[in-house]
Amino acid sequence: MDPCAALDVGTNSVLMLVARRTADGRLERLLDLSRVTRLGQGLLAEGRIGAPGAERTLAALREFASRARALGVTRAAAVGTMCLRTATNAAEFIARARAEAGFELEAIPGEEEARLTFLGVTAELPVRAGRLAVVDPGGGSTEVTFGQGGDVPRVDWRSSLEVGVVTLTERFLRSDPIAPAELAALRAFLADEGLAAVRPELPFEALLAVGGSATTLAAVELGLEPYDPDRVHGQRLGRDDLERLLARLSALPVAERARVPGLEPKRAEVLPAGAAILLCLLDKLGAGSLVVSDRGLRHGLWLERFGRSP
Repeated sequence: MDPCAALDVGTNSVLMLVARRTADGRLERLLDLSRVTRLGQGLLAEGRIGAPGAERTLAALREFASRARALGVTRAAAVGTMCLRTATNAAEFIARARAEAGFELEAIPGEEEARLTFLGVTAELPVRAGRLAVVDPGGGSTEVTFGQGGDVPRVDWRSSLEVGVVTLTERFLRSDPIAPAELAALRAFLADEGLAAVRPELPFEALLAVGGSATTLAAVELGLEPYDPDRVHGQRLGRDDLERLLARLSALPVAERARVPGLEPKRAEVLPAGAAILLCLLDKLGAGSLVVSDRGLRHGLWLERFGRSP
């Protein structure tokens, strides 16, 4: 099988997985790229994609197209999430992505984003569990999915909530370093309103967290330089770990936060909001810890479009 690519164009970052099937049916990963481009910067205030975010994201897509061609990619699937679902000029950006990078971008509903993420996570679980809760704090939305793992994954409940690390940072965390009152207001909003739709009564055996906030927090906890997906995948973070990380990161100015080992500098501004979302989700679900998965939407999209992993 020739290599195929799956792209996730998010509100905060753009990711691409290039993989192929081997002769014996295994899934061989050839390339897994991530770029923080902040496509949704200013979306909350303006309702549209701003020129700086658009140009950064298009530059990443052109780079990804070049890298994919070099690997002999014959087919690609690309989806956009909250920013491309809601921005008034999303169609203009999608047209530019087609013209400049050759990707046919599809803006998918939040529930479909949650389903594909669940599919990607369950393909390579870092824990032994049947009943799963999967949470994904993204740039513009947070997906929460409950379901069954195993050979035939089944989604029982899913929701896409309009709270994300970019929009929450722009709304609440305006001081540098973050003022304690701002952080308290953000956490109160998440507990009382932002994550109110989460279903705490649904059963699960393991809580998995995916996406850039979760993997970066795990990398910071481990002090990883450079990032090592194999060490992050399966890392457990307890409530006390997340509280400590949030307190440490929010007390630092962004410029100092960007130098913390394990933290990708472009995530420095929004990572405290990601930690706050994960802490609130632990409380909502009555869980003492979560397990980080390095897999996600792009993996589920690849499997959906180009064949399930055995």
